[in-house]
Amino acid sequence: MNVMKRKTATEHRKKKMTLEDFAAAIQKDIDRMATKQDLERFATKEDLERFATRDDLKQFATKDDLERFATKDDLEQIRSEMATKQDLERFATREELELMRSEMATKQDIKQIRAEMAAKEDLELFATRDDVRNIVAEAKSELLKEMDKFKYAKEIDSLRARVVRVEKKLSLKT
Repeated sequence: MNVMKRKTATEHRKKKMTLEDFAAAIQKDIDRMATKQDLERFATKEDLERFATRDDLKQFATKDDLERFATKDDLEQIRSEMATKQDLERFATREELELMRSEMATKQDIKQIRAEMAAKEDLELFATRDDVRNIVAEAKSELLKEMDKFKYAKEIDSLRARVVRVEKKLSLKT
């Protein structure tokens, strides 16, 4: 079988280059090329050796690395939301809390106090304020009566002492 090779569209359009076409292409390439004067404004290898290379900069952070860290603005916002020294002065220190804690009753202390306290039923056996007021009023009245008796008793004793003196003077004995 005879296989015929088909030409592509570019092969059909391609025309053979003439010497003039070739010279024009070379001239175009030359025009695009830089001259020594054009290259003087660029850095030389010696100039570039003073600068850091990518390998030299690997130890430093990139912009992408820095994005995960807070900025000054972020820190300022956080700082504005934080408590100040004046705010913190209202709170107790650890030492103050320890002192308070040592002075406070423990659960065991409270249980013991509750066990020692009287129940409401036990308190019903005791007198009320009104009961105590009535008892005190009665006692006061009785004491006043007794004191009145003592007044007369003193007068009687005083009179008896006078009678005894008079009898002695008169030498009378009863």
